[in-house]
Amino acid sequence: VRQQVFEIEFYRDTEPIEDDVIRKLADKVKNQNYGKAYVCASGGFTHAATAFAENRPIELIDKEKLENMLARAGI
Repeated sequence: VRQQVFEIEFYRDTEPIEDDVIRKLADKVKNQNYGKAYVCASGGFTHAATAFAENRPIELIDKEKLENMLARAGI
């Protein structure tokens, strides 16, 4: 079984993450041959960032989704 490498980035800023950040991450994923990328942001994401990530191996995780994941993990 081939291992897949992935990138996880956390942003604690209260402002929504713009699409330029997601575009740079998409380039990094492609150049480094990562299988997937996860972006966790407490401020959420702009509509443009969400639209850009839709058809790419990037999963956007907002504050609410991250809190639910951590609660299920017991953290």
